[in-house]
Amino acid sequence: MRVVAVTLSLIASGLPVCQANQTKAGLENGLDFWVGEWSVTDTTPKAKSSTGTNVIQKLYGGKVIHESFKMGTFEGQSWSAYNPKLKVWQQTWVDNSGGYIAMTGQVMKGNMVIQTLKRATAPLVANRMVFTDVKPDSFNWRWEATKDGGKTWQLSWQLHYARAKESPELSRAILKAMELEARLNSWH
Repeated sequence: MRVVAVTLSLIASGLPVCQANQTKAGLENGLDFWVGEWSVTDTTPKAKSSTGTNVIQKLYGGKVIHESFKMGTFEGQSWSAYNPKLKVWQQTWVDNSGGYIAMTGQVMKGNMVIQTLKRATAPLVANRMVFTDVKPDSFNWRWEATKDGGKTWQLSWQLHYARAKESPELSRAILKAMELEARLNSWH
């Protein structure tokens, strides 16, 4: 936590930060932009424009991200934790339809992408969440599907998130850290 605080302070002040701290802060805090209370609108083409809420909290000393999603009669929760050994986010989703999904994620091309685990029975089939256009008070979320091992992706569901409560200045610093982390990933 101290590394994150120092990194964010240096980013906010415009001072250079060592590459190791940027990487650590960017990876372990890759979902910090999501933390908060959100109003959610279904923007899928031809959707009925349903609305809902999503409350995202950091728990257990900031090591776990907990999601509580509601839209109409559909409700679900996810639990996400960063695995430093694998350098990925691991997420488990459950919902009131009996759904259970295990996923892993990381920042790819500047966007957080969380994808279902590969299944031996259907190795070319997968789903993923893609968080795009992330700003302090809004972002877009897509649920996509592939049947060809990721060569092509089809949109299944699209949501627009708007922060339900005013965002703190920390959100802006976190976004800068994400941008730095994305640049570091593009160099590798």
